[in-house]
Amino acid sequence: MKEMLIGIVLMAGIFSVQAETVGKIAQVYQGGDVKVTFLRYGDAKNEEYLLQVSGIDNEFDGLILKHKKVCGNTDCSTFKMETKDLKGKKRWWTFHQEKVWGGSTYYAFPYLIDKRVNLYKTKVDDKFNPLKFLETYKRQK
Repeated sequence: MKEMLIGIVLMAGIFSVQAETVGKIAQVYQGGDVKVTFLRYGDAKNEEYLLQVSGIDNEFDGLILKHKKVCGNTDCSTFKMETKDLKGKKRWWTFHQEKVWGGSTYYAFPYLIDKRVNLYKTKVDDKFNPLKFLETYKRQK
């Protein structure tokens, strides 16, 4: 009986859901009042990220949504970040990176604002905590 209970406990561990993981380093882009912060979500090969857009004048200011990286060319130097979690929209392409001669350009279409905002890469705040970012995302779901 004791061996049977140990087996059940071990099997439960095998079938449990893996803990959610996030990257250690965020990327931050800013333009005017708009700031886009994104952090890898889950296994790196899945190309999923948590994106937060802040500095927008609607109810989605500061909201963190899960996005998928959608490549626009073979080396993925041109891509967009797509979410299917924005209420009222089938999909929304929030962040864009385009490879241009001599570098890349970055822009965003903040949640439910059909106006392009040009961005530049900026430094991550020293106080940024990836686990707190994940916790905030879970609370907002």
